[in-house]
Amino acid sequence: MDKENIGRIPRELLHEQHERLSNKHIQTLSFLQELANENKVLKERVKLLEESLGECKDLHVFAKNSNAEIQNIKEAYVARANEIKKMSDRHRLELMQMEETKSELERELKEQILKMHQEIEALKEANADLRETAAEEKNNDRNQNVQILQKENEDLSGELESVRSDLKIFQSKKASEMSKLQDLKEENKLLKENLQENQQKANELEFRLDKALGELSEKSKNEEAATLLENLKYQIKELKLEREDRIKFVEQMKLDFRDLQDIKTEIMQANLHLQSELENLLGEYGQLSLEYDKLRKHSKMVQDNKTFKDFVLLKRELVSLKDENEVLKLKTRPNDFLLLKEEFLPQPPLKPQKKNSLDVTRSGAKRLLSITSGQSAS
Repeated sequence: MDKENIGRIPRELLHEQHERLSNKHIQTLSFLQELANENKVLKERVKLLEESLGECKDLHVFAKNSNAEIQNIKEAYVARANEIKKMSDRHRLELMQMEETKSELERELKEQILKMHQEIEALKEANADLRETAAEEKNNDRNQNVQILQKENEDLSGELESVRSDLKIFQSKKASEMSKLQDLKEENKLLKENLQENQQKANELEFRLDKALGELSEKSKNEEAATLLENLKYQIKELKLEREDRIKFVEQMKLDFRDLQDIKTEIMQANLHLQSELENLLGEYGQLSLEYDKLRKHSKMVQDNKTFKDFVLLKRELVSLKDENEVLKLKTRPNDFLLLKEEFLPQPPLKPQKKNSLDVTRSGAKRLLSITSGQSAS
């Protein structure tokens, strides 16, 4: 675009040149009007002089001289008029050339503006496509994030439900273990009472056995006593075995009670751990809910502000393209056309003062001669 604009006159300089030429043309026309008025005055003066020639010979001589001078002045005026006509024709040609140049420049500027508008439209379409692509990518990313958060939320909800079910199971197990422990305590208490009763019975039986043995030692010869003795020995043996079994059972119950105490401690620790995990999961669930709400609100705000942001960006692009167009106009060269200098045009003549006819004639002639000499020098 810079290459196309090289050699083009900016519109401001073209307008100034056109205005300057118009002013000079107006000055030339006013000067011609002034010459015509002076010529009219001179014709009237010549008529008066011709009428006065018959009265005085001196006046006739002066009239002859005046006629010659007037003829010279007429010739000078005719030459100056021809020169002014040529200058006007030249100005007219220059104005026509400038008009053609102006129209050509306007046509080229219109083509450039049309081309720039087409480029702007293409850029707008490309920008719209890019914005749609970016919006789709953002929406896809946002949807993926929302889906990930929803999945994590669902996973956390599942874990929370699992932890709650485990907690309920542990609590039910704890209740069952506590009831079982209470039953074992009651059974242990009963076993202790039975053990005390059995020990008392065993002591009584030992006492009776000792007494019976003492009595049987006296009646050893009696077969019935021997049979009774054997039966008593067998019963004593069974009672001892039962006592040992009771003792072993009591020891086993003590071990089971210790194990139940350990299980109770582990259950309490697991309950505390599950409570802390439940609180952490509830906190994470609340945080994820807040993030989900923020993302949903942000998505809504972005969707609402999308149209306004696109309008602002397009406005900025249009302003930047206008600035670029102005810069390209300023880079064009103004030296491709002929600029007329002000000294080429004649200065407007001074208005003639009211003097006698001879002074008027001489002042007009001197002014014409000065203008002619100035034009030839330039």
